[in-house]
Amino acid sequence: MFLNTLTPKFYVALTGTSSLISGLILIFEWWYFRKYGTSFIEQVSVSHLRPLLGGVDNNSSNNSNSSNGDSDSNRQSVSECKVWRNPLNLFRGAEYNRYTWVTGREPLTYYDMNLSAQDHQTFFTCDSDHLRPADAIMQKAWRERNPQARISAAHEALEINECATAYILLAEEEATTIAEAEKLFKQALKAGDGCYRRSQQLQHHGSQYEAQHRRDTNVLVYIKRRLAMCARRLGRTREAVKMMRDLMKEFPLLSMFNIHENLLEALLELQAYADVQAVLAKYDDISLPKSATICYTAALLKARAVSDKFSPEAASRRGLSTAEMNAVEAIHRAVEFNPHVPKYLLEMKSLILPPEHILKRGDSEAIAYAFFHLAHWKRVEGALNLLHCTWEGTFHEVSVYPKKELPFFILFTAGLCSFTAMLALLTHQFPELMGVFAKAVSTRLGGGGRWGGREGGRLRRGGPRDEAARREGGRRDEASGGEGGPGMRRWRGEPQETRWGGSPRDEAAGWGGGGGPRGTASGDRASCGKGRAVLMLCSLPGLRLVSGVPGGGRTGPGRAGPGRAPGAS
Repeated sequence: MFLNTLTPKFYVALTGTSSLISGLILIFEWWYFRKYGTSFIEQVSVSHLRPLLGGVDNNSSNNSNSSNGDSDSNRQSVSECKVWRNPLNLFRGAEYNRYTWVTGREPLTYYDMNLSAQDHQTFFTCDSDHLRPADAIMQKAWRERNPQARISAAHEALEINECATAYILLAEEEATTIAEAEKLFKQALKAGDGCYRRSQQLQHHGSQYEAQHRRDTNVLVYIKRRLAMCARRLGRTREAVKMMRDLMKEFPLLSMFNIHENLLEALLELQAYADVQAVLAKYDDISLPKSATICYTAALLKARAVSDKFSPEAASRRGLSTAEMNAVEAIHRAVEFNPHVPKYLLEMKSLILPPEHILKRGDSEAIAYAFFHLAHWKRVEGALNLLHCTWEGTFHEVSVYPKKELPFFILFTAGLCSFTAMLALLTHQFPELMGVFAKAVSTRLGGGGRWGGREGGRLRRGGPRDEAARREGGRRDEASGGEGGPGMRRWRGEPQETRWGGSPRDEAAGWGGGGGPRGTASGDRASCGKGRAVLMLCSLPGLRLVSGVPGGGRTGPGRAGPGRAPGAS
């Protein structure tokens, strides 16, 4: 009843409004994706809806097990990650911000900085931070999106006590030179080392102290690693190598920081190729996830042995020697792992500042590797020439990171907007037809499929109206004095006679046995078939039996059968 009162203008307004709303959602989703690199609907679903639906909290699993168990679980979780922290990442204040001052552009994406914020909260916070005022302030500071708010919070924490994580934040973001960053990291080392020693004595007193000790360990390792990187930036490479070796000996299980990649780069700067080979022999193993640094450094060492005398023309005439074959196979292995590195090493693509996070085997890892290792390849005579002659044989497309695919919800809203816009256009052009179509669809979805009326152009049987019509017809027949044949008595619920056409008059008219002998089985079947057909016709709406028996239609003009008024034509 409600659908019958709707006008075509209502359908035009409905479809137009739906198209407008879905279009606005599509525009907002596209703007959010272009600015932040992720879908707004997806982010809201993961951040707010998943916990309400019973999402699993990963933090609970990190607060159990012993130190060995923690290292194994950390190694397994790290190996399953798709995005890794760049072990050679630059300093924000002293290096990334210099690019912003010169060009006015941000060198890091929001997606990259958001991942760094998550790393900082994982490494530098624990559940007991709310018990210490300075740590509680820093716990909020790592979550701040505004850099100035983070720096202000770090200064506020330092006013309370010597907080190591506050010095880390200031060294990373406020220091404008590497020397200033190194000075702040040394102050952080002094404060962090004291916290580490105190928590080391209390780590077995409970899970809370154990989590605090794990946090202090991460802070101490991070500070020492960044101090070594400061020494490397300032030209004190041998000092940096010594600090990295000592750090790897003191904390051999913390492979998540990938300190060996920092060590490889520093040793290549010193041209200590024997030491580089020793480090590769330890870490270039299938138990650890490979990286572009490991694969291409191994290829560089093997290419160094033959690159100075390598000639493509001579190799095509005499074939490759064993050493040349090993070098070519090492290059093929490296290109197989990450096919994007050769274009940056051969300067076929321009370099940009490396991100703080990289995707293994992706373009971001190639940028991070080439940014620091291009000088080492140029230092080895003929290495780039050998790479140029051999890399294209195994080149393949693996990744286009950091270019991201469109999120599902952008495609969904685009399809929804297109569909509703098409409906709005059709409704505007053909309002009557679309109104009929909408009513038909609503009736089809909301109506029943029961028997008892007309629906979809088909006749239905057994409805209450038909039953009432048959009873009314039976009462009219009784009022007119007609007895009716066996069929009419059957409708009124009276006992049926022996068979259809049971009267002698009908048998004489030829309706008794369908042309067969009276009483034969074939005659019974034929007469019963005709009787059923007449009953079905009589049950249709608007039709009424002329006579009470199938043969009643043969009554003459002067004879009135049951259910027929006398004298009716």
